[in-house]
Amino acid sequence: MVSIKKEGHGLFIAVTGTPGAGKSTFAKEISDDLGITLIEINSIVESYRLFSETDDDGAKIAMIKPLTKKIKQLAGESLKNGAALIVGHLACELGIRYDIAIVVRCQLEILEQRLLDRGYGTEKLKENLMAEALDYCGVAAQERSDEVLELDGSADKDVVIDYLKARIEGKPGAQPKLKQIDRMPELLKFIEAGKLP
Repeated sequence: MVSIKKEGHGLFIAVTGTPGAGKSTFAKEISDDLGITLIEINSIVESYRLFSETDDDGAKIAMIKPLTKKIKQLAGESLKNGAALIVGHLACELGIRYDIAIVVRCQLEILEQRLLDRGYGTEKLKENLMAEALDYCGVAAQERSDEVLELDGSADKDVVIDYLKARIEGKPGAQPKLKQIDRMPELLKFIEAGKLP
């Protein structure tokens, strides 16, 4: 795991979560409220053609090593100005260490509808619902971050933004007390309904 921070440089924040959970919307709020440049991983993959192929659903398969290198470069420039903010479900896959990772979670029924509206195929839909139920991004973020905050949709977003502002300004600020998010009861309902294996 590589840390790109240098002594005296800013706060490195990642917003991640399952596709459709609401991470891009929340990251934009952070960017707007705190005046931080937002680095969108999907846009970087597209702009710099950092993908090897496109899957059956049209999603680009990112090349993780070159993507990590490009994100480190872009975030390094932002850190000089006080903070770097990246967003994307791949944030928890990159070989980068963050000060704070925010994992945006979503109820399975809401997520299912959002992904259906995006035209996700059956297998990709099931894969993403399982990832959300099992908190894949949250578990992976634990290995890559000094702090992990999990948000259930937009709940507690103001508390988190206030905390980030304090941290960027160099104030100690206590880590927000957010509830534990357990999707297992929802997962069982999906299994019983035959929506998931």
